[in-house]
Amino acid sequence: LYRGKILLEFDDKEHKYSVDGKTAYGVTSITNIISKPGLIYWAAKEGAKVFEGIVKPGMMLDEVKIKEISNLISSAHSQVKDRAADLGSMIHQWLNDFLRAGLAKKPIPKLPVNPEMKSAVQSFLDWAKKNKVKFKATEKKIYSKKWNYAGTLDAVATVNGKVAIIDFKTGKAVYPEMFLQTAAYQAAFEEE
Repeated sequence: LYRGKILLEFDDKEHKYSVDGKTAYGVTSITNIISKPGLIYWAAKEGAKVFEGIVKPGMMLDEVKIKEISNLISSAHSQVKDRAADLGSMIHQWLNDFLRAGLAKKPIPKLPVNPEMKSAVQSFLDWAKKNKVKFKATEKKIYSKKWNYAGTLDAVATVNGKVAIIDFKTGKAVYPEMFLQTAAYQAAFEEE
């Protein structure tokens, strides 16, 4: 980076960045420290859904069944979160494969079969077509010398004639930390 003056290393296994052997803080790690009180209510709701799906009026529960239900309730949020994370990772991978193929002028991957994945991918493709997006790079590493943080942009493109950084998101809403993440990416991108 910085015209060959900075060697940013990334340990894929540990998901850690370093420069000259010293840790460079990851943007997503930094934004993960933001309090998300809404997650507490969401997790409780997921547990309540499990409870309501299992326990019926007049149902007899022994000690073992109570423990089983308790375990299911306490892990309900993790099950939902893990499924969403897996789905998001698969969508992200398809989009990266699509961009790499386009940049290398190779055949693009077939659309996913899974309806959720297909819908997300199609929405992205529709957006790109509607907004005259021309991709320049994918999975671009960035680093801020000034603030010692690093990250990986999902894509760099021109969108309607303007240079833009793109970060894929598959959540159900736009959350404040997303703005901070992309602002940090933009600052490091512009700094370099």
